[in-house]
Amino acid sequence: MNWKIGAAGLAMLAGTASGQEIGPVVITEIMYNPSGVDEGQEWVEIYNPTGAAVDISRWYLEDDDGQTSDIPSGTVLGAGEIAVIVPRRGGVDGNGTQRRSTYVNSQAAWNAAWGPGIRVIFVESFWNYPGDLIPEVGTLDGLSNAPSTTNELLTLKERTGLVVDEVSYDDDEGAETVWPDDNDSGSIQLLREFTGSVLQNNSGHAWKLSRASDVLGSFHAVPGTVAFSGLESYGTPGRLPVATSSDCNANGIGDALELVQGLAPDAYPFNNIPDGCEADCNFNGMGDATEILLDWALDRDLDGQLDRCEINAGGGAGGIGGSLDTNANGVLDSFESKPNVVITEIMYNPAGDDTGKEYVEISNEGTTPVNLSGWRLMDLDDHAASSTLAPGTVIAPGEVIVLIPGGGAGVPSNIVAQFRQAWELPASVRVIGLSTWEEQAQQATSLHEILSLIDGVGEPVDVVHYENPAFQSGSVWPADTANASVYVRSGSLTKTANDLGTAWAHSLAGIDGAHDSVQTPHFSDSRLTGSSGSPGVVWRGVPQQASGEAVITELMYNPNSSTGDVTSAEWIEVFNLGPTDLDVSGWHLRDEDGRTGGIATGSVLRAGQLMILMPRGIHADSPLAEAAFRAGWGDICRVFAVDGWSDLEAVPNVGGLANSPGRGNEVLTLRRADGGLVDEVEYDDDGIIWPLDATAAAPGLGAGWSIALSPSHLSAVDNDIGQNWTASNFGIEGAVLNTLTLAYNGLDIGSPGFIEGVAGVECNPPACPWQSDGCYADYDSNGGIDGDDVIAFFTEWDLSSNCADVDGSQGVDGDDIILFFSVWDAGGVGTPGC
Repeated sequence: MNWKIGAAGLAMLAGTASGQEIGPVVITEIMYNPSGVDEGQEWVEIYNPTGAAVDISRWYLEDDDGQTSDIPSGTVLGAGEIAVIVPRRGGVDGNGTQRRSTYVNSQAAWNAAWGPGIRVIFVESFWNYPGDLIPEVGTLDGLSNAPSTTNELLTLKERTGLVVDEVSYDDDEGAETVWPDDNDSGSIQLLREFTGSVLQNNSGHAWKLSRASDVLGSFHAVPGTVAFSGLESYGTPGRLPVATSSDCNANGIGDALELVQGLAPDAYPFNNIPDGCEADCNFNGMGDATEILLDWALDRDLDGQLDRCEINAGGGAGGIGGSLDTNANGVLDSFESKPNVVITEIMYNPAGDDTGKEYVEISNEGTTPVNLSGWRLMDLDDHAASSTLAPGTVIAPGEVIVLIPGGGAGVPSNIVAQFRQAWELPASVRVIGLSTWEEQAQQATSLHEILSLIDGVGEPVDVVHYENPAFQSGSVWPADTANASVYVRSGSLTKTANDLGTAWAHSLAGIDGAHDSVQTPHFSDSRLTGSSGSPGVVWRGVPQQASGEAVITELMYNPNSSTGDVTSAEWIEVFNLGPTDLDVSGWHLRDEDGRTGGIATGSVLRAGQLMILMPRGIHADSPLAEAAFRAGWGDICRVFAVDGWSDLEAVPNVGGLANSPGRGNEVLTLRRADGGLVDEVEYDDDGIIWPLDATAAAPGLGAGWSIALSPSHLSAVDNDIGQNWTASNFGIEGAVLNTLTLAYNGLDIGSPGFIEGVAGVECNPPACPWQSDGCYADYDSNGGIDGDDVIAFFTEWDLSSNCADVDGSQGVDGDDIILFFSVWDAGGVGTPGC
């Protein structure tokens, strides 16, 4: 090592054992979840608090997933100098053909986004996604946005592997920790008083979240650059935060230091105020500020005092009665007298970058007009508010108004016009842009998101405490699907009913008035699929459902096979419930990421018949992909390979089915050619309600397995319930191992084309295209005779498949070739059904 440090630093090194933090360089700021796309936009700030330069050559960042490449040789961090470690590559390109790692970051890009004068140190292998130029294993895959027992243990290591500094942060998404909540736009910063050593930055009390105009001096990144096209984030990269200090109990020790050193308690939800400094007007042993953070409804007038105590001061007793609660129900009369204006829809995570695309819909469910002058939106858990509605703004009875970001960084001047165009809104729907807009929380935490509609006197009219506490057992709010709004179901359009997560649903195009947005210059995303929502429409009819004439009955979403394309061995099974045959031409799959191409024209799924949908993937055409599937899984009749399933294919695509748990993954839908919804399966392989994913259940087993719907639950309603699915088990209910082939090179367990006691592999009969269609030469069943049929026939013939037994001799031989070509040359004329 070539450190240039003083005697104190040498003393520290002398007494340091392997695994301890040796310093002197300190991790002082972490941008782990920037607004928009994380890839290439995350960073870690380091600081040398000593009076001597430190050689940081070949140092690297490491977490529980892997590590970055080394910092370049010859890199020295000067005395008192700050630097930011940044990934060299990342981001989403403009043409959508390759989703990740398509630009190379630069100092110029950083200067444009965060300002000049910041020292940036670039490292490779910060990301490891398909398409990376360096697809190494064991790389630092990006910083964790969600907590676990191991995430995120971020370390800065010197060249021999000794730990220079370590920060074990947890951003409180569903976990009760002292670390700042993730707001999907701000870094977390080490308070100025703790930046001098590595000994105290492992406590969440030593860190604060960067927000606009905060006491830390955070500033706003400039969006619209090539590398940071949608960045709407805050932080102080390249400089230390403004020094802040408070001593609420006047004992000569700063509050933060007391909490970090454990000298004072701070009860959950950890508001960074020593408990002894908080008022306790009801003498229950818990500070009033803490109680209000835990439940906003204890302070419905938002004045920082418990309503219970105010009611008692107004002549009530026990928090009931008196002049402020004349009906003695424990609720302030002023809150109950508000007009019946209701929040009915929230777009908190639109497709692509959020900037300027979120919206909140409100509806006047009362019988009289309501003056909205001075009203605004506010998140009660952090008191960030939008700008106010203009004087004279009135909402008529039954009217719906859509509130959107009307200004700010990255929002075009014609945002209202683009919003109307994107959502194809009629002139009768009012859209109002608010010049100041606080982004809505995308990832729920123990406190987010208490969205409220505040009137002109600063009191809430309606409050929606959505996604709280998501990622925790018992949460009932709809999952974040990364491109859909949530809306109030018909029958629950009141200020009381919409407090409950069960009253809400995520928007699904074709259901309850929801549709997809279209692309505009601003409302765009790399997959060109838009968002799903119903701005300006409040659905008051009977809730709609998928048509359900066919249902998804089996999912192979995490196969062991993965030659060339990690998604090429995925597949789903679909069953025609009957009683009629279905023309499935153009039918396709869609999820929160995109959609596949359609099934070939002329394709029919007969009543009581099963079909398999699979990716064309690495194969040159669909017949070859379908033949490869049969070679791996058997002579299944209706196999349809579709385009647009994997990241290796053009967008829009579904990008492969979700393998890891997440309340929003996988929103899988089966749709007709016109987009109409046939079936939806919102599975979540969390191992609690849905069957365990193969890798989660038995790591190293060496086989993947599908999940299959129970034969007693074959309906579009029942297949939304995880308990009705089971993991495929070899030898049970027709589950088999695939045959190892080049395309299916790993052992997988499933029963494609078979449902125990309901439908069999023989397609109820027959099993082969030439038998079912009656046209021996139409091997791809597209209704025509062409060169593709030759390819499909010889694929079957090479596999010795009975589907190549054209003459019915119970064997595959040269006679079948002669008969096939005689029929093919004649265009199928003379054969039955042609």
